[in-house]
Amino acid sequence: MHISTDEVYGDIEKGQFYETTPFNPSSPYSASKAAADMLVGSYVRTFGFPAVIVRPSNNYGIWQYPEKFIPVVIFKALKNEKIPVYGKGLNVKRVAACVGLLPRCHSSFGVRQGGEIYNIGSGNERRNIDVVKAILDILGKPQNLIEFVKDRPGTIFVTALTRQKLKRI
Repeated sequence: MHISTDEVYGDIEKGQFYETTPFNPSSPYSASKAAADMLVGSYVRTFGFPAVIVRPSNNYGIWQYPEKFIPVVIFKALKNEKIPVYGKGLNVKRVAACVGLLPRCHSSFGVRQGGEIYNIGSGNERRNIDVVKAILDILGKPQNLIEFVKDRPGTIFVTALTRQKLKRI
């Protein structure tokens, strides 16, 4: 199973990305993920390799790498440290807890149907600033911990994935 990202598709103003949407990466990170998707796909086609590609939206959960958005907010808030928020925090993220979905994709389609691609979206849209404020409220921390910082180059502001194919498994 190759875990990719919704960022391979780029930005979207309205509608949703499908598994067949052409790539339009906007950063070296998303371009490297698109290249990896293509490499995995070439092994499926050339050698019949039984790979599945999943493209999740932002996800969170236990054991998440601590440099990711939600863990950074939590850890810094607990230490009463400034929380960096890129730009004005208006980037819209679809946040999904993907625990349980990946094994389902793998067990349902892994070896029998190599080459399948699944978008894993949630339909759960939140602006970054709203996520930060909600976490601060839950932790009982003041909003003056928020510090707006310069946005990263190539940032994707809005993504949206269809979940239709995933719902069928």
